[in-house]
Amino acid sequence: MAAKDDLERWWAGLSPEERADAIRSGDVDKLSDRLRRSLQKAGLLDPGKREDRDIPDDVGVFLKTRH
Repeated sequence: MAAKDDLERWWAGLSPEERADAIRSGDVDKLSDRLRRSLQKAGLLDPGKREDRDIPDDVGVFLKTRH
């Protein structure tokens, strides 16, 4: 589970296009390839640990508060 501070740092480092993609992914509750790579790069999602496309609960809740 990602800490809120870690999610805030990740969010602050996203480009406007990455944020838009993250919001869209959160709306459908599925990881896009871009969002998956971004979360993995930030250390918020372990590579290879999530084969399904579901957004982790903590990330989903965080994204829903961005609207």
